[in-house]
Amino acid sequence: MACSSLSISTHAVVAICAALLLVDTAHARLMHFKAEIENAGQHPQARPLVGGAWARTRDLRQSMDEVVHDAVGHRHREATDVRIEQLEETLRPIYNALPKNRNNAVDHATVRYLLHRYFVSEHAMYIKGLEPGGEHWNSSSPATILEDRIPMYVQQLFEQKLHNAGFNLHEVAVFAATIEHILHKESNERLKRAYELSNFSLNQKITHDQLANVVYAYFAITMTQADTSSWTVETTKEVLRKTAHDDANWPSYKEFLDRIRTATVGQMGALGFTVTFEVASKVIQSFTEQFGRFQDSGCRRMDKALASAADAGPGRMKLSTFYNLGTEFGEKAKYLDRLGALDTSVPNAPRMMIANYINSAANCLASTGLYSICCIDQCEALLGQLERDIAAPHATPNKIAALVKDLPSGTVSAPRQLSDSLLNKLDAIATSNNGHIPLHGRLFAQWMHHAYPNECAFPNPVTARTPLTSAEWLGETGDEPMYTAEEREKYARDSRVWEMTSKVKDLSGGDLSETLPWIEGEELVAHHTRASFGHELRVLFRGLAFTGVLFSVGLHLSKTISAGRAAWCGVPEKAKPSAM
Repeated sequence: MACSSLSISTHAVVAICAALLLVDTAHARLMHFKAEIENAGQHPQARPLVGGAWARTRDLRQSMDEVVHDAVGHRHREATDVRIEQLEETLRPIYNALPKNRNNAVDHATVRYLLHRYFVSEHAMYIKGLEPGGEHWNSSSPATILEDRIPMYVQQLFEQKLHNAGFNLHEVAVFAATIEHILHKESNERLKRAYELSNFSLNQKITHDQLANVVYAYFAITMTQADTSSWTVETTKEVLRKTAHDDANWPSYKEFLDRIRTATVGQMGALGFTVTFEVASKVIQSFTEQFGRFQDSGCRRMDKALASAADAGPGRMKLSTFYNLGTEFGEKAKYLDRLGALDTSVPNAPRMMIANYINSAANCLASTGLYSICCIDQCEALLGQLERDIAAPHATPNKIAALVKDLPSGTVSAPRQLSDSLLNKLDAIATSNNGHIPLHGRLFAQWMHHAYPNECAFPNPVTARTPLTSAEWLGETGDEPMYTAEEREKYARDSRVWEMTSKVKDLSGGDLSETLPWIEGEELVAHHTRASFGHELRVLFRGLAFTGVLFSVGLHLSKTISAGRAAWCGVPEKAKPSAM
């Protein structure tokens, strides 16, 4: 009886283990095949690799959600969870359209690109460490912006996940929420300074009028972009008096600050009561989140003034015209060139590219150690709509042409007939990319500039020259970024001479996009080499073959054990060792 039990037990263990391994491996591979085939039909070249499943990393010691809750504090856990869900919905259309790695996730370069676009479109914030700054997107990890701002193990967790498996949508949303938390912490530090410069302690309850003065002081600190360590209460008051006297925009700023303060205090049920630092912090949080979109109205007025004066082709103007528009338009030509705002394709007659200038660092209104408030890129809404409609990293020329002809902008009506030049350029991009156009590369961005020259900036090839704010330019070169009135008039005169003697293609008729420069050379946000379908079949069958070998070894082992059992059980009873 004991020998029979041993035989069943041995066979059962070996057979069950091998069968389970076979079934589990085959099921996993086939499920990946099913997704592969479905995706291949919908989005060519965008399918997840079967082979990628073999490279799964181990679970991290703690979920990203938990470490982020540790970083921001468990007291805010519920609010953080809600915010992460909101971020997922906001980021989903861009995420779905971005190229994925072998784990069907986005890598560090793509995360950097995605988060940069999110903060610019939602808050007009150019986060330092996320913006490309004239470099490739993969030149640095987005996790570097977390240095010294969150616990080290949280930063290490982000780095580990980014450089191994990559981020899924939820993890990107967690990362975005972490950056927002850092922004709010930085704002709170400036708010504490505003309290000091208003002569209030942090645990002191203040009236609504006193809160208004604190908010004005905070605004002065943020807009001054200077070291305030030596400021006193009187210094702050003098800065505010000077702002009110010299800045024509102060009335609109003050109205915005008062509106944000009243609305936030009302939402917290504190109207008619004295307010705590926590209430003031909520007011500043609302200001931080909304100020970028508020100040972008000034960008749109400037954009309209420049577009109406464009006289050197689509989205371009002569420098002589630019310098005659007013005193606020006086950036030196070499500074405009550093900003990437000059089109130098016509010898001796550089033209100012309006979209590049509007979106440049020259028009950033406020800057902190972590971010700058700049103009919102108007091309973002156009590209975002295409991403929602396509929901894949690539599309055919016909698909893109059909969508763009019905996609209007502030200066382009729809529906419209796309020119032969635009259609031919689409085909050329596709030819160099196996029949499909990558949505997140320099060539398609260049095509969008040709299709929407007033909204989409010309994508200059990656260089080692980082665009600088006016203050950064002054600090690096020692040269003022703006011409004096006399210098501006002289340069405008000289520019008119160059423009008259230069040979410029006739812009009065025909296909105007033909007058715009076109520079070959692709630069992708992320490039993942996709294995062939045949390679993935080989990966699958190698797995099945390995399982078969394992099963054969197990079967052979079972037979060997059975043979030994038979020999053992056939020995005469008297020859067996006695039981102890």
